[in-house]
Amino acid sequence: MTNIERGIQKKLISFDEERRMITYLNQNKKRNYVNPEEKVQAETFLNLVLTYNYPVNRIRQFVSVQMGSETKEADIIVYDDDKLESPLIVIECKKEEISDQEFETAVNQAYSYAIQSIDTYRDFKRLVGFEPVEMYSSIYDWKIAVAEKEEDILNAEPDFDALNKNGLGHLMITSKCDSKQADIVVRCFAPMSGINEDPVTGSAHCALAPLWFEKLGKAELDSLQLSKRTGLLKVKLNGERVEIKGKAITIFEAKMKI
Repeated sequence: MTNIERGIQKKLISFDEERRMITYLNQNKKRNYVNPEEKVQAETFLNLVLTYNYPVNRIRQFVSVQMGSETKEADIIVYDDDKLESPLIVIECKKEEISDQEFETAVNQAYSYAIQSIDTYRDFKRLVGFEPVEMYSSIYDWKIAVAEKEEDILNAEPDFDALNKNGLGHLMITSKCDSKQADIVVRCFAPMSGINEDPVTGSAHCALAPLWFEKLGKAELDSLQLSKRTGLLKVKLNGERVEIKGKAITIFEAKMKI
């Protein structure tokens, strides 16, 4: 039995008599099944539920995502919670036979959907020390505040206890680099995880990179982390991955015998 047949049997989907229109019953969404991308969309949705056992109540399709002044549509988002507040997986569907350029475009789209524009937190300036020009929420519930200038990032003095109490326990602050040492600057605070400020945060750039690639129109950039120790990273978008390079030192070596 195919996933389509199982999906019909389990009342996940239904078709009209001519099998031209598909309805996703969990959202009561009717779509054109003649469209090749819709066939991929249906198979992907059913695989998530029937093969990988993601709860159907945590899956939403055709999700409106606010990106600055634009509203775009993410094909499928799998959430990590029943309230649908913490995205876990973002999926962009394309027809089966596409060019390398179309594939790269799809990857970039999925990356961009992983960051959603949000309203600026009340009292942010009191909590951190500057008023952001934009704020975003990333797929792993990190908040990103974009400052007007590098000086705001450098001089920020967060109240870490207050950040935790106000939903900012994982916070990145960032701006364009005015000093020309790099393209962007960033600082990362994670008091929720017991780290007030991380000196150099490679993983943060998986969220920051798509944001700044789009803003600066670049596929490669240098990022300067303005912690007390500082750190310079080279960041590049390579297909579905963000490549990060930087200098490091060996702290210890060990051998494991199995």
